[in-house]
Amino acid sequence: MKILYISSSIVPSREANSIHVMEMCQAFAQNGQEVTLVAPDIKSRYERGVEDVYRYYGVEDCFEIVKLPAPEPLGKAGRLVYALLAARYAMHQKPDLVYGRNPYAIYLAAQAGQLVALDSHGPEYEHGMLARFSLNGLFKNCNFSHLTVNSPALKSLYATNTCLTSDRIHVATNGATIVDSTTLLPYWPGRRDALQVGYIGHLYPGRGVDVIFETAKHLADVDFHVIGGTEKDIVYWQQQVSRPNVFIHGYVSHADVANYRACCDLLLAPYQEQVAVQGGGDTSAFMCPIKILEYMASGKAIIASDLPAVRIILNERNSLLVKSDRVDLWVKAIDQCRDASFREEIVSVAYKDFLNNYTWMKRADKVLAPLDNTY
Repeated sequence: MKILYISSSIVPSREANSIHVMEMCQAFAQNGQEVTLVAPDIKSRYERGVEDVYRYYGVEDCFEIVKLPAPEPLGKAGRLVYALLAARYAMHQKPDLVYGRNPYAIYLAAQAGQLVALDSHGPEYEHGMLARFSLNGLFKNCNFSHLTVNSPALKSLYATNTCLTSDRIHVATNGATIVDSTTLLPYWPGRRDALQVGYIGHLYPGRGVDVIFETAKHLADVDFHVIGGTEKDIVYWQQQVSRPNVFIHGYVSHADVANYRACCDLLLAPYQEQVAVQGGGDTSAFMCPIKILEYMASGKAIIASDLPAVRIILNERNSLLVKSDRVDLWVKAIDQCRDASFREEIVSVAYKDFLNNYTWMKRADKVLAPLDNTY
């Protein structure tokens, strides 16, 4: 099948959605599809110094990337211009399926006669009248196949708040890459005899990095490593935190993150009751954190916040779940993970769960499954 993936993500960038897009395109290609990724060409927002986009994301050069002009800044008008250009490109390429997370472009491609499917990671209908108009038109279009969402909670929201019936909405939880090998880092600042605790991800409000730093105050014999964040957030936390057992590594490219996870004994996901994303908004009710899936793939023990969205993936058999804002409980959970045999026990279950349910290849299969009667 020839798939055209229309993305709104900037490639290459530090944005988590760009990682998702690149991983999905690779998974489709590895599943035997012919894949082309369409992305906006906004050079001012590219990650600087990237010469090989595929290597930057740690994916194979197995799909084509096409950049289309997009106005700067990419406001509402700019997004519409880009959507028109992407839909026109799809019309000329004549793929078997147009897919992606850009509802405007997917709607316009359907209007132009292309078979389409939309991937949504949030309630797009809340983004104004134009978004609701586009979604209603898309869902009623005879060329629309199905909607994929990343959680059961988001499926329920769409079934309740749009004209789309639940049988057209398919849950395809996010994925992670199977880690074949890791490279020993030339320098790791952690103490050899100390438990190494890691957090990898953004430093936005609601991600719980403040909980990590408070926890570190109570565990002087444990090393805490924070990897990720924007330059602004990294500088802020470096100014706020100065402890000998806390190491703020800064941003690491997606291709190299697995090497940092490998240096840790356990990994933290201290999501709070409200979880911010880039650009604002709260995703705690319907998120499906790629971070947790990557933790599972790393073969490291996981301590995470006990939230409904997290419990879709984690449970008491494959992790430790604690109340998100209770520092004393985070301290207690880390103390419990000092026992290497206990860590191995929960890691074994988590890794099996990951292989059975949460690889990118599994997600690609779920996305294409509704088309089985067509192709």
